[in-house]
Amino acid sequence: MVGIALAAVLVSTSATINNAARFRDVTIGTLIVRNVLIEHQVRDEWPDVGESDGDVEIGGQEWTWEARVSETPDENIRRIDVTAFADERQAAELSGFLPKP
Repeated sequence: MVGIALAAVLVSTSATINNAARFRDVTIGTLIVRNVLIEHQVRDEWPDVGESDGDVEIGGQEWTWEARVSETPDENIRRIDVTAFADERQAAELSGFLPKP
């Protein structure tokens, strides 16, 4: 009986640790994609359509981000999709729009 209870505690603890790690990745990934999007929004330049990427270290972990700028039906607005990755796993994604300056 004690063995069954101990196994249940271990499974529960493992799930809690995994959930905490996932929550950390989503939180940091969201900060990264928001920063990249804000950097594009505050620049006073019209971004070229295409892709860019970068690396950043946060919390002792290497993160990668990718940004894709694309055209929209309105010729004065561009769309940007930014994704952050932790250890090649997608952690967060955010989309925004950039008006022509």
